[in-house]
Amino acid sequence: MRFLLSIYNMTLSLRVEFYLILLVNVLITALTSVTCSASKEIVFYISPMGNDAWSGKLPAPNAAGTDGPFATISRARNAIRALKKSGLLIKPVTVYLRDGQYFLDETISFGPIDSGYPNAPITYRAYKAEHPVIVGGRLVDSFRKRGHLLVTKLPQVTAGRGYFRSLFVDSHREIRAREPNLDPTDPYRKGFFYVQHDYHGFGFAVGNIHNRGDWLEYDINVPADGEYFLWVYYAALNRPLGINTMDNRTAVKVDNGEFRPLVGLTDTGGWNIFKWSRVGVKFHLASGHHILHWENLKGGSLNIEAWALIDDPAWQPHVHVTELPKPANGRHLILIQAENFTRSHGPQISVSGSNGSTTSFTYNAGDLNPSWANASDAEIHIFQSGSCRAFLEICKLVAIDPVKRKVKVRGPECIAELKPGDRYWIENVPQLLDQPHEWYLDRTRGELLYMPPADFSSDRSQVIVPTIGRIIELIGDEKTGHPVKYIRFIGLTFSYNDYSPADGCVGFGMGNNGTLYLHGAENCEISNCKFINIGKYAVCLVRGHNPKLCTSLYWLGKPIEMVT
Repeated sequence: MRFLLSIYNMTLSLRVEFYLILLVNVLITALTSVTCSASKEIVFYISPMGNDAWSGKLPAPNAAGTDGPFATISRARNAIRALKKSGLLIKPVTVYLRDGQYFLDETISFGPIDSGYPNAPITYRAYKAEHPVIVGGRLVDSFRKRGHLLVTKLPQVTAGRGYFRSLFVDSHREIRAREPNLDPTDPYRKGFFYVQHDYHGFGFAVGNIHNRGDWLEYDINVPADGEYFLWVYYAALNRPLGINTMDNRTAVKVDNGEFRPLVGLTDTGGWNIFKWSRVGVKFHLASGHHILHWENLKGGSLNIEAWALIDDPAWQPHVHVTELPKPANGRHLILIQAENFTRSHGPQISVSGSNGSTTSFTYNAGDLNPSWANASDAEIHIFQSGSCRAFLEICKLVAIDPVKRKVKVRGPECIAELKPGDRYWIENVPQLLDQPHEWYLDRTRGELLYMPPADFSSDRSQVIVPTIGRIIELIGDEKTGHPVKYIRFIGLTFSYNDYSPADGCVGFGMGNNGTLYLHGAENCEISNCKFINIGKYAVCLVRGHNPKLCTSLYWLGKPIEMVT
């Protein structure tokens, strides 16, 4: 009997324990359900009116001014780190940025410690229909007048900190003091010097002038009045590209006359097989100086070695020979070597047969002032055509030799042979500060000098100098191979950061840096963001050196709008 009673009591105890466990589980489920229905995500707020000492749980400061949103993204990031460390990061986290500008003194960095989870991603996004702007710089003011200039002191520059290469005024990128001056009416074809040649004769051809809008100009001296026929010594192989002939695709004009289309430009059989062709154009030219302008109107390519203007209608060169016959008595031949152009435009224009230097080039007489090389931070910006490794090189100006007309440059960015026709300008020389919107930063004195436009107002205008290059970086751990995961940026605007000379000189000009820089990150999202007045590329994606940092997926949800 005692044995049966013992079994009964044990069974009753197990039943009670079972029902108690069941009841607790039901209560936990109910409470969890209530909690989840009340809040499906963890929310923080950031505002320019916020305070990093507050909780970040309110979208605006309370009436007492004792609580409200955070002031910085870094503070919100640190709050999420604390959640993760305490094991409370079990739901998605959204950090809402309120309207306004967020000025940064340093890059906001995220590492593996800041990663979210598949069911709990971390999102930084614009609040409702607002437009927060994350600024990679700071405001400057306290300008005083110095003649036509405005000047302000920047002690941090004198101390070796805070040097910058960009200036933004009222949402516009201003112009670092330069020569030639920027021509806003035609910034792609005007406002440049051109690398000159120091060789003459046949054997040098102008090529890569295949883009619509490419052009060459020549200064010519006509010895006598007359009707001059135009010939060209050229090579072409366009048929494999779907262009059967270059007839009527290019044209020439003299001075301000009308364009005359060129004909007789069939394929020669190869890009190095040259022949003479009379191109169906003649000009009535008065003796004296003229400008001959050739332009590619429709695309397609020619390699051009020489032009000839001849007032002898019976003159006939041998097709593939560069030793030209003399014109008839009393007639005149004007031979123009194609590489001797004085002005040009073309993103890839090059002179084949020439051996350029990476550290020096010849300049046109009268273009440069040797004293410009005395400016400690003087630079030359060169659109070089000698290498696909870079598009724009920014090199330090070392010396200008007025006798040899040679310019010497140096710097790690000087990687390409500099060729005749390469466009360039001189920048960051105080003597060149000569027109509105230009500025110069005196590193030694720590002074910013600015020539304002007529509508500038010291009371209303906003002047921003960059403090950083990268605004946000996500960097995985190379040692452990742990990436940054599940972080999203949605609906934000990034503006006013700086650049460095090396940003555009690696990997076909694509650079290896960005306003948002992701190195060893996975399953991260950047969507519906704007990049306005930025100094670096919008988003740079880099695979980590550790094989585990495969950067396998970046989801760029909606198209990124980039305005520079």
